[in-house]
Amino acid sequence: MFLADRVAVFSARPGTIKEIIEIEEPHPRKPAFMTSEKFTTLRNQLYGLLHDEIRKAVIQSTASERDAARKGAGGSAS
Repeated sequence: MFLADRVAVFSARPGTIKEIIEIEEPHPRKPAFMTSEKFTTLRNQLYGLLHDEIRKAVIQSTASERDAARKGAGGSAS
């Protein structure tokens, strides 16, 4: 965020652009930007978007592993 003009947040599988965050801060950015309220707000917004996608990816992965284990258990019983 310190260097970018915008940040693209991708969704969990399938990867599509979920949101593009514009960083409306003039260049060159001073180090004080990283401790500003604006930076904190942007960081929290991005963290929230990423957290949602990570949670979805973990849920999908867990469900896929569980399904694979069920198929494997069912196949070995035959």
